[in-house]
Amino acid sequence: MCALAATLLITVLVPAGAQPASYGSEVIAGTIGEQSDSEGTRRYRAFVGNPAPAGYDHWYMWGSPYVETASPETTPVTLTGTLDLGDVRFANGEGGAVGLYEVATLAAGERTDRYAVFLYVAPRNNGTNIDVGISDGRGPSGEYVQRFVRLDATDLADATVYDVTFTVDGQADPASCASHIADIPTADGCATLTINGQTITDSYGTITTGAPEDVELDSGAHPGEYFFYADVAELREVGSGIGYQLTVEPTVIPQPTSKDDCKKGGYADYGFSNQGQCIRYVNTGEDSRT
Repeated sequence: MCALAATLLITVLVPAGAQPASYGSEVIAGTIGEQSDSEGTRRYRAFVGNPAPAGYDHWYMWGSPYVETASPETTPVTLTGTLDLGDVRFANGEGGAVGLYEVATLAAGERTDRYAVFLYVAPRNNGTNIDVGISDGRGPSGEYVQRFVRLDATDLADATVYDVTFTVDGQADPASCASHIADIPTADGCATLTINGQTITDSYGTITTGAPEDVELDSGAHPGEYFFYADVAELREVGSGIGYQLTVEPTVIPQPTSKDDCKKGGYADYGFSNQGQCIRYVNTGEDSRT
C-alpha cells in the first residue's frame, strides 16, 4: 500500500496581535509498517520534521510536516479520520499504533513508547480478528491495551476503511473512564476511541512510571506512529500495513521570534505571504495571516 499524501490545513484561532502560540489543525497520513527512511531500519515515526529539530533522536526525524499539539492536559486533542485495515497481514504479537507522543521525551532523544497515548491495532486469534484499542504504552507492570473494539477480519473484504475519532483529554476525570480502579490514583485523564460505530474509553498515564507527579503529555505532544514486528524482510515482501489519514487539532502554529526567522524565505514557514508581514508581526504583534 502506498502512503497517503499528507495535506496541510491551518486555521488561526487566536485574535490578531496576540503572540502566544496560535492553534490550527494538520492532516497526518501514512502507512504504519511502511519503512519511512532510506535505510529501511526505522520502525518509529513522529511528525517532528525532516530533518528533526536539534536534539531529537534520529529515529524520530522521518515524519513530515512538523506537527506539535497543545498539551492534552489543558486542551483536549482529537485525531479524526480513517484507518484502512485492508492490508493488515501481521502475525500475532505484531501490530501498530498512531497517536500522541510526548514532546519533552522526544526532544530528549528517547524512544517514548512509554510516554504516549495512542490507538493500537493488532491481529488476534491467528488473524481471525483485529483489535483496535486504547493504550498509553508499555510500563514495567502494565499492558499495552486494556479496552478495545474487536473487528471480524472476514468482514474486511467488504469494508476495509473505518471512520475513527480518538480524543485525549487531560481535564476528564479518570474515575469516569478507568478500566481498573487501581489505575485511578496515577491517571492523568481519559482517552476515547470511536470506530465502527462503537465507543470505548480508558484512563491514561497509568502504566508509564507509576509516579503520581509524572504528568504524561504535559509538555505537549507530537502526533506519530509506532510499529513492532518480528521479521522486517517478510513485512516488506508482503507489503502489509495500516493506512491512516487523520486530522489533528488543535495543533501549534510556530511563531517567528526574530527578524532573521522571516528572512531567506522563512516567512513562508509561518504562514505569511511575504517577509514584510512576518517582520511586522515580530515588531508589533500585528497578525496579517488569514
